[in-house]
Amino acid sequence: MIKKIMTILVIVGVLGVAIGSLYWIFFATSGPIEGDNVVIILSHRANTFELDQESMGMIEEYVMKSFQTTVDYNVEANVVFIVNDSRPRQVHIEGEGLYIEARNSHTRQRRMDTIGAEGGVLYNFLQSDSLNAVYEEVDMLGALWLASDVIRGMNGSGANYILSLDPGLSSFGNFNMRKVNIFDTDVEKTVAQRLEAAGMLPNLESITVVFGNLGAFGGVQSIPMQVESRNVFVDTWRDIIVRSEAEGFIYRERWQGGTSHIIHYGEEVPDDVARPEFNPPFVSTIIFPTIEPPTDYVNVIETERSAEVNLEMITFTNTELGFMANRSCFLDEDSASLVLEEIAFQITRYLEQDSERMIYIVGSVARLNRERPNAGGGLSEERAHRVREHILRLLVGQEHIEGRVIAVGANCEVLPWRNAHEWNEDGTWNEIQAELNRVTAIFSSADTESVQALENALENLRER
Repeated sequence: MIKKIMTILVIVGVLGVAIGSLYWIFFATSGPIEGDNVVIILSHRANTFELDQESMGMIEEYVMKSFQTTVDYNVEANVVFIVNDSRPRQVHIEGEGLYIEARNSHTRQRRMDTIGAEGGVLYNFLQSDSLNAVYEEVDMLGALWLASDVIRGMNGSGANYILSLDPGLSSFGNFNMRKVNIFDTDVEKTVAQRLEAAGMLPNLESITVVFGNLGAFGGVQSIPMQVESRNVFVDTWRDIIVRSEAEGFIYRERWQGGTSHIIHYGEEVPDDVARPEFNPPFVSTIIFPTIEPPTDYVNVIETERSAEVNLEMITFTNTELGFMANRSCFLDEDSASLVLEEIAFQITRYLEQDSERMIYIVGSVARLNRERPNAGGGLSEERAHRVREHILRLLVGQEHIEGRVIAVGANCEVLPWRNAHEWNEDGTWNEIQAELNRVTAIFSSADTESVQALENALENLRER
């Protein structure tokens, strides 16, 4: 009798494990998926870098982000494509599109994983005529306007993304590179500033814009590919996106050895490149001037990543950063972005060249009492962390360097970049000097003197 009972218990236990395993496979990950809203800008036309495997992979990556649960285990992609020519237009995948019906989470995931594979619905759509340009020329700014409007009408509960696989030419509309010289440094305002003043920038608030093929031209289009020209071209679009109040700007670099992968129509095309079998609409060739590098650097290799980058210390006063009085909040987030954008770019280049490098962001405040230092160091530390947070926000997609950007508060400790005398000899307050002492300093671990001075200051704070 006891043996029978024991046998029954064992059987029940085994069944329980089996049922539990089945539950894990089919139901444990069965929670609803909150999809992102995704708009993808591209088109088959002249002067365009066609869809290679990397581009296809980026499209699949963002389409996967957009899947959202509808009913039970069914999901649908919140994604819209925009064909970019002189009259950008929306294109949807016809038929069932990216709608997946499934009885459990396991089947749902398996079907989602196959959409981008050869023969899958997404793969077939990208090879179809649906993405062929129809009209001559290209209006890149107009495509961003349309993408912004489309996202406002989408129902995904996650983040908002615009993925552009367009090389960034714009030969029509409010931003016509045939008429606007983006390389002209003698003007008072940048192209983005002029577009902003004229009310011609799209509203990209809460939207992250991802550029995957900036400067990757094809056909007869050409551009000097040395780093100076490339930087101006990319920075022009970065400035436009930032001034359009975007949540973030991501630039996925596609450059090899200082040149882009150019596809010329009529020549042999690599096996991994998909090219439409139609005569692409005409796009004017835009002549970009050559930018000569500074004389001292003529013999330097023309790829910025191979050139050694040294980060010199830079300090910002509270006025320059726009901190509110006695607070760690910026008066204007956009203005702070413009101030910090260049140093953010330099930090990225500097850290990417050596995994051992560190960046220090040090906040300092004015000494409020002539006889003794301020109590605590909360405000200086909060401001340092605020600057760090803002810089990292400008470096969307660079999360791997976050741990090497250190923010600390040094209160009113004496430091090489901070004068200790806010008080005049007669005991009166010197506001001019105090403002110079309310600073945020940014320097690298290679600046050993500054690092040692910081360590001494922090040791003094700990001893109090």
